[in-house]
Amino acid sequence: NEVALSVTLRYRVAPTADAVLRVVNEVGADEERIRRLVQATTRSEIRSRMNPLETRNFLEDDVLLPAFSQVRNGIAEKLQRYGIEVSTLTLNAHRFEH
Repeated sequence: NEVALSVTLRYRVAPTADAVLRVVNEVGADEERIRRLVQATTRSEIRSRMNPLETRNFLEDDVLLPAFSQVRNGIAEKLQRYGIEVSTLTLNAHRFEH
């Protein structure tokens, strides 16, 4: 079985000159390029950190919530090097697909 997740990630470019320069130099000044980087990073972290879970684990908060916290921390760590700060990652919904 596969599980489809709906998430919301809130982020911003860190409010320092160094962070702005890193984003512009490594990602670009275009908001669309920044958004694509954030989306790709988020998808990658979700896949790699949630993949070990079994389907039933998505119904068990004591397993799901720590795994989801690891996802958020992984995203934050990867985006930080580009000068992007993650404020929240919210799991909106999940559904089981066959």
